[in-house]
Amino acid sequence: MLCAGCPHTSGYMAIRATNARVAGDIGCYTLAAIEPLQSIDTTVAMGSSIGNAIGMWKAGTETRPIVATIGDSTFLHSGIPPLIDAVYNQANITVVLLDNHTVAMTGGQDNPSTGISLRGKETEKIDLEALVTALGVKWVRVVDSYNLGNLYQQMQEAIRFRGVSVLISDRPCVLDPVKIRAPAFVVQSSSCTGCQSCMNLGCPALVWTNEMFDGHHKVDIDGELCMGCSLCAQICPTDAIKPKHLAPS
Repeated sequence: MLCAGCPHTSGYMAIRATNARVAGDIGCYTLAAIEPLQSIDTTVAMGSSIGNAIGMWKAGTETRPIVATIGDSTFLHSGIPPLIDAVYNQANITVVLLDNHTVAMTGGQDNPSTGISLRGKETEKIDLEALVTALGVKWVRVVDSYNLGNLYQQMQEAIRFRGVSVLISDRPCVLDPVKIRAPAFVVQSSSCTGCQSCMNLGCPALVWTNEMFDGHHKVDIDGELCMGCSLCAQICPTDAIKPKHLAPS
């Protein structure tokens, strides 16, 4: 599963809500192919997601929206040429660029969009939004990965756009360079109905308890694992999840 607080989680939650056909890529986010996120249909090779999405569109048989997902470092490594191809061929696809400011899967190395060289020195920083715009993409938006409502809205708009659209989901990896942590959240047991909405995030900090409500297990949060990202609180229908310092004692 993805790490607690992983900024990629919200992107795949928003993608899943669109019922799109999703071409995935190589990275931590490939884990979104399995439950509970279960929102990637294909993963072939590094940098192949955009090219695969173009192929799906070219085939003309797909009735669902077509989305390609790719990380910032993978995009800079091998995703630029297929995006040019998509623009050149006027493909009707959406590219979700998952920008977590690092090469997370292989240890947290820097890439050209971080402005830091592999030797730790400041260098020229690639602006992903400006780069995508320069390639000819007409619909480009940058959203905070932790703003779930805005992310859902922008995802829907990106898919409705006819042509190539690029949505950049922007938030640093919680593990790089050190753990990025906000105050932990807690579950107010009296308000929890065990609806499982938060469990659909697949966050390892969320755990079942032995307490039941209407035949369903209530949930709790492991405070040692919680990164304070607030995603679970944003989707809780009973407002049972609060920052620890704001929750009634």
